[in-house]
Amino acid sequence: MNQEDQVLPNGSPVVHQLLAISQDHSRLLCSNLHSYSVYPVSNIVSDQPLRQGHGGVSCMSILDNDILALVGSGSDPYCASNKVKILDAYQLVILEIELRQQILNVALTHENIVLVTTTRTLIYDFATLHLIREVGTVKNDTGIVLVGSLNNERILVTLGVDSLGTIRIYREHFNDPVLIHAHDNAIQCMALSKNGDKLATASKKGTLIRIWDTTSGEEIKCVRRGAAAVEIHSLDFSDDEEYLCLSSSNKTIHIFNITPINMNSSWLGYTSYEKSLMTIPLQESHATVIFGEERNTLKGICSI
Repeated sequence: MNQEDQVLPNGSPVVHQLLAISQDHSRLLCSNLHSYSVYPVSNIVSDQPLRQGHGGVSCMSILDNDILALVGSGSDPYCASNKVKILDAYQLVILEIELRQQILNVALTHENIVLVTTTRTLIYDFATLHLIREVGTVKNDTGIVLVGSLNNERILVTLGVDSLGTIRIYREHFNDPVLIHAHDNAIQCMALSKNGDKLATASKKGTLIRIWDTTSGEEIKCVRRGAAAVEIHSLDFSDDEEYLCLSSSNKTIHIFNITPINMNSSWLGYTSYEKSLMTIPLQESHATVIFGEERNTLKGICSI
């Protein structure tokens, strides 16, 4: 995106209410108050969006770079904030779901549409729109949810229902979840590894990042970002699962070596938690960072 694209005809800057990277790291998802657009992450400075349309949106999800899910928001919304519309590659609406509550997040898989409200996560069958499962959660104002797969089985990660720092990991049929008490404070950010076997979590305190085995629910590593409380904006595993990167509100990117694992790391003392291998300063206070396609590279987007 050129800087010129971020200025309105009257000279005022465009205000982005959504600036995110798709879960498969292939697309940059953007929306201002009046329009939405999709750019390739492989050419993040591209002048031409791959997809664009009229109307602001609060959350987006893309599947196979063709199927796009949109939830409206802003003064000139694409649709109501309690409705998700699914578009095909030709920008035609093929599915709609409307709830009574505002939809805070949407995630797509080949089998399911996952919607998140303040206290519920709803899983729909993509083909029939039948509601398969409704999961209650603690208050989830930012719509935290993750979808992925492990050994060809679906994985769904939601917040817990009993206390702020808990999470639940559901497998193929969304029954009998793995329960994890991840943090003493509310969860702020999560990330799944590419093959779905590891989960990274950060609380609203933002000092410790914990890594979990998604099958057993055991903690396998804990790293320390710092001692002062910050807001964690993004977490990402490298493809080889050797490194974890994060961005936070203190204008810093941290990179951690997460191998070898430390079993029973929750019993280690303060000084035993591993610290980051590298810190990279940023000028902006809000950034989303991911590992690049080439080894030892990073890509990121920043709100200006």
